[in-house]
Amino acid sequence: MRRAPAPSRPYAVLPVRLRPEVGDAALFGPRDFRSAAPVTGGRRATPSFFIGVTGDGSLPVWS
Repeated sequence: MRRAPAPSRPYAVLPVRLRPEVGDAALFGPRDFRSAAPVTGGRRATPSFFIGVTGDGSLPVWS
């Protein structure tokens, strides 16, 4: 995965292009803006859920 260069100022918005493969998952925070190009072949699944971090490091998931 190629990443955009580091921002020159805090909170700069830089584009990032992901090229996931079968079996990959991309998780995005709800405060971040994002967009996705239309699917031209196959299908896209877009589930939504919440994930948290507890004091002991476990990751509970709920919806």
